[in-house]
Amino acid sequence: MRSRHGASAIEFAMALPILVYVAMGTVEYSWFLYQRTQVIHAVREGVRLAAVSELDASPAPDTLAIARTTDVLDERGFAAGDIAIVTSYLDLTGDAGGTADTLNLVATVVYQPIAGGL
Repeated sequence: MRSRHGASAIEFAMALPILVYVAMGTVEYSWFLYQRTQVIHAVREGVRLAAVSELDASPAPDTLAIARTTDVLDERGFAAGDIAIVTSYLDLTGDAGGTADTLNLVATVVYQPIAGGL
């Protein structure tokens, strides 16, 4: 019967890279979800500010929404060069009275991974 001394260490050394890869993948995915949640929160804050302002106010509600969204993202640590915000008004009722029923705000943020090339 052969001696099995050291077999466990070799098996662990072979399995370790896979375990590290799975652990880093879990951390990276959690970071992605965290950043996504922060962007959603910032957009919600911006649109809420636009919703409570007057449509004919100065500055316009879409300008307020962009400024508030950018401020919240800045507070959360997102770089200004990585943010693109686009707004548009939608007339959902089709009353053609020139009034907008919905403010559509789209924020695009460049994802910054934790583990670079993983």
